[in-house]
Amino acid sequence: MFLPLPGAAAAPAAVSSGSTVEFAVEGLTCGHCVQTVQKAVSAVEGAESAFVDLVSGGRSRVIVTVRPRALLCVRP
Repeated sequence: MFLPLPGAAAAPAAVSSGSTVEFAVEGLTCGHCVQTVQKAVSAVEGAESAFVDLVSGGRSRVIVTVRPRALLCVRP
């Protein structure tokens, strides 16, 4: 389950290159989970890269670097 971290926009937001957006993700338990999420999120249009800070059994962070002028929509 993806949850926007506190302070994240609830509406579409235009972002510049090198900007990052963070999400909290529950249910990740291993390196394979990390690779799967990073690959899937990196494939989303507008995403330049994704990094997962794993907290096994807890709330992990997904940090997404976005491309120039990407439009992201975060829904709680």
